[in-house]
Amino acid sequence: MTHAYGEDYLEDAMGCLAEAFEYACLDLGESADDFASLFAASRLGRSFEVGEPRVVAGMSGEELVLRMLKETGALIEAPGRAAELVRLSGGGIAVEYSSLPTTEVRIEKGPEYWAGWVYAYAQWETAWDFGTIFRTIPAREALVLYSTLHEAPEDRFVTVLRKRRQQQAAATRLSAIRKARGLTQQALAEQAGVSVRSVQMWEQRNKDINKAQASSVLALARVLGCEADALLETV
Repeated sequence: MTHAYGEDYLEDAMGCLAEAFEYACLDLGESADDFASLFAASRLGRSFEVGEPRVVAGMSGEELVLRMLKETGALIEAPGRAAELVRLSGGGIAVEYSSLPTTEVRIEKGPEYWAGWVYAYAQWETAWDFGTIFRTIPAREALVLYSTLHEAPEDRFVTVLRKRRQQQAAATRLSAIRKARGLTQQALAEQAGVSVRSVQMWEQRNKDINKAQASSVLALARVLGCEADALLETV
């Protein structure tokens, strides 16, 4: 993916997404992860990725959020009625606001603003789609990283992002399935009747799981609810 706008609108894009995260999270009460997921899946998110000036420089962060919510059906406007922001709640639609709050002016910029700022910079720098970026470093984690990275150059965040993606790409099948099941190495080892050290060695590729005893692989697969072949590494 390449950007049509080069560096011309980079700072505008960073400011826009920073304001959007701040407004969505602090004014509307959305979770950072929920907003990130909606944004990545929206047409506006894709327009942002390719640097359409009308999106990255033509609207405020609040406008970006409200247009995205209209696009996804989360914002309903009817003639003669105040706008209503609705969310899926327990499988149904629940009205959360009878009128939308306006952006609160904040002198101090916190984690939400910083997250949007560095996400926009990272997307411009890597040209990855936002879905990939948010899967690599979820928004909730970006808020935590604020305390250690917010005074550093934006490139530091990009370095962490690239390294994390490399680590994820290098994950073994065993590691990926275990994490997807929400199990720690200790819990998996205890339930499968193997040593924690063995699990660690297989996941770090210091031992070849393809050469492990069949009984051990079958025990792991039973706990993880998958076929034994799913744990074997392709050559």
